[in-house]
Amino acid sequence: MTWSWQKNVNLARNARRGKLNEFPKQLLKTSEFELSTFPVGYHGWQELDLANQVKVPIALACGRNPGPLLFVSASVHGDEFEGIVAIQEFFRELDTDSLKGTFIGLPIANPYAFEGQTRESSLPVDGLNLARQFPGNVNGSPTQCLAASLYGLVTRLLGSDDLFVDFHSGGTRYEYLTMVGYHPTGDVVEEKSRNLARAFGVTTLWEIPPSPNSTATFNGAVARAGIPTIGTEVRGRGGLLACDVAPLTRGLKRLLVASGMMEGKIDDVYYGAPTVTEPINCSESGILKSNAEIGERVKEGSELAQIVNTKGELLERITTSSAGIVWAMRRFGSIRSGEMAYLIGVAAR
Repeated sequence: MTWSWQKNVNLARNARRGKLNEFPKQLLKTSEFELSTFPVGYHGWQELDLANQVKVPIALACGRNPGPLLFVSASVHGDEFEGIVAIQEFFRELDTDSLKGTFIGLPIANPYAFEGQTRESSLPVDGLNLARQFPGNVNGSPTQCLAASLYGLVTRLLGSDDLFVDFHSGGTRYEYLTMVGYHPTGDVVEEKSRNLARAFGVTTLWEIPPSPNSTATFNGAVARAGIPTIGTEVRGRGGLLACDVAPLTRGLKRLLVASGMMEGKIDDVYYGAPTVTEPINCSESGILKSNAEIGERVKEGSELAQIVNTKGELLERITTSSAGIVWAMRRFGSIRSGEMAYLIGVAAR
């Protein structure tokens, strides 16, 4: 990290003992945000000014000793709530006296989508999917500017010794197995990211295949900027269950230990070989009648669903091109042309 730890120590010495959490709240601009502004031992919420004067809360904990920076984001899609609560709960319990390094939590990465509780930014804004816009465009639409602002912040603060985690879920329209993924970037960062994914403690390990979609996600772009990165998925399905938040908070605690940011031991978790995925997108729009279930093992050529029109006439049969496991599926009863109906986990070739 490029900031001065000694400057933070001096700030802490000048602060009144026991009053670090009362450090003045500031409106932090992404282009000017500096960790050296905050004293060692600080633990509190600030306000971050993203692109186009959009303000979001940001959690910051500065450990008593130097170490890596762990940056965690959630709600890139505005209908995904598990990661928001995981950041809140993890941050509430985080002890800066035993923390080596710094934690930053960004629970609302896309306020445009969160306001409308939708996957994409609301239509009055631009209707774009933030997870397809990275690294962004400072001269583009509001969502593209937002992507540029977030990408610029993370790549400026983090380096190859730090950690970036991007929380996702199935949101209101999909259901996912609980999984942790990394990107095969073909460099030394890939190994670090894979090790972080294994340390996270979720048994379903996802090697995210390179594609125009995956490289334009927040985690995909950051991984390709030379920063160790993982992304997670949990159930979604329009709900918010404690059992889906728990793997995320537990995983963050495991990452602290694995990266040397906190003392402790973590149990080994058995992993098979990393699994890649094949999305199944539909060609027709209509009512989706699903025959499959999440976690179900399917054969090549299995018929997973039918799409019918409002008269019940068959428009499309959705079948698998490979044998594998249903890792994700659309739970909403209708679907539009081009949208993903299923995500099949298959053995890496």
